[in-house]
Amino acid sequence: MRSRATGLNATLLAGAIVALAGCSASSDEPREVPDTDLPVTEVLSRPDGFTQGFEVLSDGQWLMGTGGYGESQIQVVDADGKVVESANLPDEEFGEGTTVIGDTAYQLTWQSGVVHTWTLPDFQPGPSQSIEGEGWGLCSDEGAGGLWLSDGTPTLSLVDAESFDTISQVQVSDANQPVFNLNELECIDGAVWANVWQTNDIVVIDPSTGDVTRTYDFSDLAADQDTSEPGHVLNGIAYDDSSDSLLITGKEWDAVYRLDYAELIEQ
Repeated sequence: MRSRATGLNATLLAGAIVALAGCSASSDEPREVPDTDLPVTEVLSRPDGFTQGFEVLSDGQWLMGTGGYGESQIQVVDADGKVVESANLPDEEFGEGTTVIGDTAYQLTWQSGVVHTWTLPDFQPGPSQSIEGEGWGLCSDEGAGGLWLSDGTPTLSLVDAESFDTISQVQVSDANQPVFNLNELECIDGAVWANVWQTNDIVVIDPSTGDVTRTYDFSDLAADQDTSEPGHVLNGIAYDDSSDSLLITGKEWDAVYRLDYAELIEQ
């Protein structure tokens, strides 16, 4: 059963009570759902960070990968938006996309050619792999038998999860035009969802053809954030199968937005 939050009504009621009490609302109170036609059901707290990868773990906690030289981490975040476990990447590496298979987390680096693996939930380092070119986004596609990897070009590469050898590649296009800057990825129901870097768009890709089958505009969520800094853009897609919901965030955003997935794809 999909969860349907009553965040808006609860927030308005809480705000009224606080106002009557003559004191300001605490940061821990539910945040108001932004004015949007998107099926946002609640707005969740999250830790600071330059979000590069985002996954929902089997226990409902989040896996978040962050970027920045000397600042890149991989984190487990609890339901209150607090980091409960983390590991640092070397200062000379810039963390990128993440994904999970079983109790193993995978984390790309941008230009170092290194793919880190970590055990969950304690982040003990596992064997590392190497890739050619840049690492941007990563998602696990059980049906395809590998991981989809993006590198900022229109190419999506299906790689073996053990060796990172390339199994196949596909060129992504929309109306016969190549789509560049494919960034953070999420594999959902056989499709690859990809944020187009420095835009508010997420495209849905048929990996058998490379065709973009749908484009979603999340400008209303970006408008709810302080995006005055050039790098603070939409980036972060995670599917939560326990509630059939889609979680969306961005680099240095202060919230995660939960959307009703079934309602979204029906729009």
